[in-house]
Amino acid sequence: MGMVYSQRLLKLVTSLVSFVRANCFPESFAKSLKDLNLVAESESAALKLSTTGQFVVPASCSAEVLVNFIHRNKAEAQTRQSEHQSYNDGRLRRRAASFQKGGLIAIGL
Repeated sequence: MGMVYSQRLLKLVTSLVSFVRANCFPESFAKSLKDLNLVAESESAALKLSTTGQFVVPASCSAEVLVNFIHRNKAEAQTRQSEHQSYNDGRLRRRAASFQKGGLIAIGL
């Protein structure tokens, strides 16, 4: 399973690197993507933005389509990631409070 995922990811990354170089993207383009998450899916998957802000990308997606999709949806992805992180942080705080009320010590929280 890990090998298949690595192959999908390598295919996407190779395509993206070639596209970015051929189209003379500035270095700032790559840096602006550093906090985004991408999930490489099978070639028949749909290109989409998940509810948690991850870009779900079929391995067969062309670099041009992917770059345009990321550009159009980057702000929404960041918003969804932030909302998802806030939700998880809240769950962790509630769980820690619950442990403390039950007389348990939550180590490291």
